Amino acid sequence: MDRKYKILILGRRNKNPFFDSIEKYSKHDYVYGDVSDFKTTYDFVLINWPELLIDNKANVDNETTSFKNAVLNWQGNFKIIYLVHNFKPHTNATKERLEMYKVVYEVSDIFIHMGSKSLELLQREFPSKAHYKIPHPLYEFPFKFYEKASARKILNIDSETKVVVAPGTIRKDKERTLVIDAFNAVQSKNKLLLVPRMKWQKSNIEFRGRHMLKRFFDVKKAIERRINKPKKDMRFGYGFIPFDDFSLQLSSADIIIIPRLDVLNSGNLFLGLSYKKIVVGPDIGNIVEFLDEFDLPRFKIEDSSSLKKAMLFAEHLVEIGYEPSQKKLNTLKANVIADKWDQMYNSEYHKSNKSK
Repeated sequence: MDRKYKILILGRRNKNPFFDSIEKYSKHDYVYGDVSDFKTTYDFVLINWPELLIDNKANVDNETTSFKNAVLNWQGNFKIIYLVHNFKPHTNATKERLEMYKVVYEVSDIFIHMGSKSLELLQREFPSKAHYKIPHPLYEFPFKFYEKASARKILNIDSETKVVVAPGTIRKDKERTLVIDAFNAVQSKNKLLLVPRMKWQKSNIEFRGRHMLKRFFDVKKAIERRINKPKKDMRFGYGFIPFDDFSLQLSSADIIIIPRLDVLNSGNLFLGLSYKKIVVGPDIGNIVEFLDEFDLPRFKIEDSSSLKKAMLFAEHLVEIGYEPSQKKLNTLKANVIADKWDQMYNSEYHKSNKSK
């Protein structure tokens, strides 16, 4: 009978709750901590985002060296797992962050891939490592699932309105433009765009006397309020949104747009699938694999005609009442994905014991 393993997850618990459900359904124990929490009782160490190993640390320059030294002390006690979310940091790709990614690639024994694209690329680059493909799970908690009509009633949205939701934080100007262009491509006259965490556009206006005038009237803030004010058929948020409110927006949607241009994976895709929505996304990374698996629209990045075609196709799918295959969705349920993780732990643990 397989034993119960103890897994140290390096870094703090992430705001994205995707791994919480894996912890819930797994047979094993998970603990969050950092490299100083070394104990020989751990069976595996899991790294999600390498940048979390150095972010918010007082002496960033020494963190990479400290991490490498800690790994030398760990060797032989347990295996290091890297869950490949992306190939490089999404934002703020500093020298220190990039170096930490390089170190994580070097010291990890096991790579977990959420799709075939990264599996193929990194398996070629690191053939001596163990590689597993384990998809991103569907979301369960802390989200709530409402009937579309009920959610719209609470949000005061007409039942005939075509609702497009862009979940996730809009981090870049190009992502902001993508979301608005996608919405503008929707042909229905009765439509609504919901963006819970839109990027706030800043004004760089400067003129002599602005700071003196600021005591009475802040011109810069007034301009920013004007340029960030959404049109009547758009609703924007600019900060944290409670999960209950976010759940209502997702439940009310007809179409989910993935507002990303340069990522490997996107939890927004699986969030949309969790709500059985029509998801539109870029044909990049591991994302395209699952868009195709569920016959969902995809577009070429920075190609306006491709984006328009994808949104037209999405509207068509809404009109005919298309829903993602339940049989395929069942393969992504959190308990199924957690079992795949457990199988991986068992396989790697027994490999280690055989080699001793």
